[in-house]
Amino acid sequence: PEVVQPKGGRAISESVAILKENRDRLNNMKPLFEETNGTVLSFPHPAFGKLTAIDWLVLIGGHENRHTSQIERILSARNAAKA
Repeated sequence: PEVVQPKGGRAISESVAILKENRDRLNNMKPLFEETNGTVLSFPHPAFGKLTAIDWLVLIGGHENRHTSQIERILSARNAAKA
């Protein structure tokens, strides 16, 4: 959908910094998941409906990996073009 299409204009360094911040936030949440049953709490997702906290972690992890791979491909293509 249009709402999730990349808009461009963001520097790679900014995107990498945002990914790092998100990863740090997730790591900071780890103690909460060690103390709480993440399968009991649920939160709505606009496309997938009700997801447990664990489902959200899996979804976020996959989403972050996707963007990390995209950035790596862009950097690789840029480096190959410079060679």
